[in-house]
Amino acid sequence: MPYIGIPVKPCKGGTMDKLEWIDIFGDNLREIMFERRYSQERLAKETGISQSTISDYLNKKYVPSAT
Repeated sequence: MPYIGIPVKPCKGGTMDKLEWIDIFGDNLREIMFERRYSQERLAKETGISQSTISDYLNKKYVPSAT
């Protein structure tokens, strides 16, 4: 899977709960896709992640697991 360089914004207090992580991840992904002119379809094709999963990330339903 190609690396698309999603930065992690710092959180207040040094810890982040799951909802905050989901919110930040969705915003960062949307911003990166906009800057690089990636559609959900293009990102899905280039990463092998389904378009519906990318939509879920953008709509802040969940984030990818680290495992």
